[in-house]
Amino acid sequence: MNSKHQSRDIFPDNIYWRLVKLFLNQPYSQFYQSQIAQEIRHKNGAIQPSLKKLVKTGFINIQLSRGKTYYSLNNQFPKLTLISQIIR
Repeated sequence: MNSKHQSRDIFPDNIYWRLVKLFLNQPYSQFYQSQIAQEIRHKNGAIQPSLKKLVKTGFINIQLSRGKTYYSLNNQFPKLTLISQIIR
């Protein structure tokens, strides 16, 4: 078995991978959905299922403010250190 796997092997879905990386690289930032879509170069509709999944797992937080939904990394996520080590 090849031990030289990249973190992309763990997150095979390109959108999911890009979302995780975006939030880990900017752990104290808040983003609204169209901003996230622009950052990871995918359409709003394409990222929505992965965002919902990450919110459901508790990896990212959701906050409503001024009529917009903002997403941010849950810095209290139990496996955050492990995921960060895998990504880097």
